[in-house]
Amino acid sequence: MARIDVVMPVKDGGDLLPSAILSILYQTERDIRLIIVNDRSGADTLAIMHRFAQADSRVAVVNAQGAGIVDALNTGLDHATAPYVARMDGDDIALPTRLAMQLAVMDARPEVSLCGTAVIRFGSENRYVRPPTSAEQCRHALRLFNCFYHPTVMIRRQVLQENNIRYSHSYEYAEDYKLFCDLAKAGEVINIEEPLLLYRTHSDQVTKTKSGAQNRAALDVIAHQAQIDSQGLQSDIRTIAAMLHAATQLGRPHARRSLNALKNAISATRASQHRPS
Repeated sequence: MARIDVVMPVKDGGDLLPSAILSILYQTERDIRLIIVNDRSGADTLAIMHRFAQADSRVAVVNAQGAGIVDALNTGLDHATAPYVARMDGDDIALPTRLAMQLAVMDARPEVSLCGTAVIRFGSENRYVRPPTSAEQCRHALRLFNCFYHPTVMIRRQVLQENNIRYSHSYEYAEDYKLFCDLAKAGEVINIEEPLLLYRTHSDQVTKTKSGAQNRAALDVIAHQAQIDSQGLQSDIRTIAAMLHAATQLGRPHARRSLNALKNAISATRASQHRPS
């Protein structure tokens, strides 16, 4: 059994997939297994997956039990057996020391249930993004916005099992945000300040193609955390009020993210009021 299982859901990864896979296989931490979850990919992408599986015994290819990202992610969790589960996407690049540095943190701090990292965004934009890092900062930030880049996280699998934490179809497009909030209730969640992932940005990302649905789902996650019934305009107003309170606690370092989260929440509320019946 490996110490780390890396879950990589893939749907038609194309030419970007090999570099993502190689960035995991050439990590300085070698005691890993890469679980590639095939989410109904075409023949060309399947051929790439199986070529790597044949060449390296640490690569396993499994088929998603269902269709869509939530089913693919949960399939990956079902197949994970290592103490730690890391995430990776098929179009990003993990820097060589990523898994080793996260493993060192998780081993040294048993209270940590989830560890993410800063990222360097590249592609349609190029910049370093430093998310909140300490457990206190992340706890406050999660009341406002998702402060973790999904393909950077490493999770303690025992926490998932003992608390029956899974990705939820009820929060589709914000399923990762909901999972991180659930993990924050079961232990500390933190980010490493050093960027350990090159995060590719492009026009086909969910954050761009499904921004309205994602904002609505994120608002539901925030309402759930605040124990507010997430139905209707009055709920949204109470949720935004709770976000404003959380923003004052988070303070200036992440003020822009806080303001963007509030703006997105208001946009999602307006959109939901004009949704055709």
